[in-house]
Amino acid sequence: MSSGERMFSQQFINILVISVIAVLVVKCAYLQFLYDNLLSDTDDQFPQNDNIASKEDNSCSKIGFSDLEEDEACFLDTRNIHKPILFESSGWCSKLNESEKTDRFCHFQNLCFLPYEDDFVFFYGPNSVMEQIHFGNPDVIDLSSVKNHNAYKLSLTFLPYQALENFKVHWINRSSLIFDRFKPDNLMHVMHDDIIPLHHTLKLVTMGTRSSNQSDPFDVNIILFDGWDEGDFIQFYKIFTKSEIIFKEDMYIYGGMVCFADLYAGLKKTSTWYQYGFREPQGPIPNHSAAGYHIHSTVKFILQNLNIKSRDVEEYIVVLQRKDNRLILNKRELTLAVAKKTQLKVKSVSLEEYSLKEVIDIIYHAKVIIGMHGSLLILTMFLKPGSVVIELFPFAVSPNNYTPYKTLVNLPGMHIIYRAWASQKRENSVSHPDWSPELGGIIHLSKEKQEQIVQQTEVPIHLCCNDPSWLYHIYQDTKVEISEILSVLTEALEQSKLNNSYLLKELQPSKIKAIKCKFDADLLALHISWQEPWNIKYLQYSANPSYEILLQESSSTQKITAVVTDKTYIVLKDGLMLNMTYFIWVRCVLGANPGPYSYVAVCNTSLK
Repeated sequence: MSSGERMFSQQFINILVISVIAVLVVKCAYLQFLYDNLLSDTDDQFPQNDNIASKEDNSCSKIGFSDLEEDEACFLDTRNIHKPILFESSGWCSKLNESEKTDRFCHFQNLCFLPYEDDFVFFYGPNSVMEQIHFGNPDVIDLSSVKNHNAYKLSLTFLPYQALENFKVHWINRSSLIFDRFKPDNLMHVMHDDIIPLHHTLKLVTMGTRSSNQSDPFDVNIILFDGWDEGDFIQFYKIFTKSEIIFKEDMYIYGGMVCFADLYAGLKKTSTWYQYGFREPQGPIPNHSAAGYHIHSTVKFILQNLNIKSRDVEEYIVVLQRKDNRLILNKRELTLAVAKKTQLKVKSVSLEEYSLKEVIDIIYHAKVIIGMHGSLLILTMFLKPGSVVIELFPFAVSPNNYTPYKTLVNLPGMHIIYRAWASQKRENSVSHPDWSPELGGIIHLSKEKQEQIVQQTEVPIHLCCNDPSWLYHIYQDTKVEISEILSVLTEALEQSKLNNSYLLKELQPSKIKAIKCKFDADLLALHISWQEPWNIKYLQYSANPSYEILLQESSSTQKITAVVTDKTYIVLKDGLMLNMTYFIWVRCVLGANPGPYSYVAVCNTSLK
């Protein structure tokens, strides 16, 4: 190429580059003009507590939370807005006192999470509400339903509301519930600690706004803040929300602050029934409020969302089997003996051979569940009333000290028959001292300690969670005594046939009204009458109603006479005093369900 041609080519390239640059400058200026207009529009339209960012608000960019299709998570870079968009946080928490501090539940507006500090930020201002939230209280709430565990706390960091202008903010506007799964790799913990409390909590926070179809997923974001990965049981969490679940790590990838317009924090503990021994040996939670309706409500929701329908089948028995440890060494012989004794079909079920949905379906329609102590027994929550559970325990493990499943099936309203069997023969057990310590291995211990554990006939009372004696014995394999189990099974099935009270749900009669009394001076008797409870005609009951009458002399708070009748009137003579004022209360009793006492009625025995 000649020098002239090279010069021409270079000039052409220079002209082309200058043209491209000019076009880019014009486009950038135009985009800046549009951006400034959008920001100025936002200043006047930005609401404080409603949908802070929406599809129509183009100053917000979708940040990738796949669960927010309608109101989209988005960000406003307040550092670039001439009039900073400011807001104030507010929070309402359940009462904080010594007995309730592990059972707090909070509702926040405009609470933010700052990922790179791993802190929740409360923007305090003159209009902030702080109900049972205090500057000096670092741990506001437990994010899990498990009491007396310090791993899952939500703490607040306070900033003046003007500090917001220093942050890029990503907004989540739909109502959200944030909590921590306690141990999502264990099915017992998934159901007891997470799923049942989650359902109970969601029903509470959506009360009054829920659709008539109670099996519909909730219109609430679920935020799992525990840091675990999805795990094998994530399907149970997903069915509760219309949105994709948000994990903690999702909030770290955007660089800015994530703010929640409407956030509920923690899980209600009302439906939990068992504590795991962090401060005292494991056992039922004292004075817990869990009942069958908590379990049945969640079971119904799960069954409908897993599309498991009730069907008529012949009664059968399920033997739960484990793959690697805590084995029933003579399971085949046990299965055959049970089938022969009961003349029922026996199914051997494990998570290795069936999907979890299939296992739930099988258990839901079963008459009897037999299985070694372990997390799979939590699925007995799906059993129908009148079913039987037989829990097996290895040698030296006392059924009286480990009762999560016994407590479950004995909750009021469950109506499931429970029996336990424990091996009494050391020679029928196979231990694994060379396994890892978490699976019962003890070779890392001193010879003296090993010998002490091996010779034990009962595991000593202990705290959670790594007691070597407990782990050594619970991970034993067992050759079970088939004749003993058959005897237990036969007795439980007989009781199941007799105990059908669960078929009739007796409700409480209403308060007695219209009490009338008249003193008969000739007979020296009080004639007392009342109306039967107004709701009794709508109730089903197995026994005729009876009535309890309390009679108290006005001159003495100690002298009270109690009388029972099956009529709506009574005549009282014995022990009456003349010229005395009597206070009278009446209540109706249906079977084992007493109604409330009436308001007090006043009667006189004056001769005047």
